Amino acid sequence: MKENQLFIETCEQLLREQTPNLMRLYLNPYVAQTCFCLERYVQSTWFVGSHPAEPFQSFLANGFDEAVSGAVKLARYVARVAQRPVTGLVIDTAGRLGMFASSLSRRQRVEFLPGLVVIGKDDMIPLDQQFGFVVLTSGVEE
Repeated sequence: MKENQLFIETCEQLLREQTPNLMRLYLNPYVAQTCFCLERYVQSTWFVGSHPAEPFQSFLANGFDEAVSGAVKLARYVARVAQRPVTGLVIDTAGRLGMFASSLSRRQRVEFLPGLVVIGKDDMIPLDQQFGFVVLTSGVEE
């Protein structure tokens, strides 16, 4: 019963503050340990000169699409905080994302992720748009 009350309180807080509160969500201890180790690895690996660089954001994903989605969410958040455009450009030369951001339906474009432009190897970068971030996917085809 107490867990249900905490869940309800968390939902009410999310609605009231309109900001995520992830402190009460249940995390599998193995996932939490993996994320902790990943974070330590990232922070200890990337150095600028002899001084640690600014903290890097890291996250754990179950697959390629989830990793790109997480990177886009993180980049949009950072861009918004820095008051930069939140529109993003994804360069996908190997065509690994397919209909990740949008699809054509009856000759109309359906956007799954508004404000995200995905270009392939034969596409031109739109020069009339400003982007707050760029995601470059690996050229390795699956």
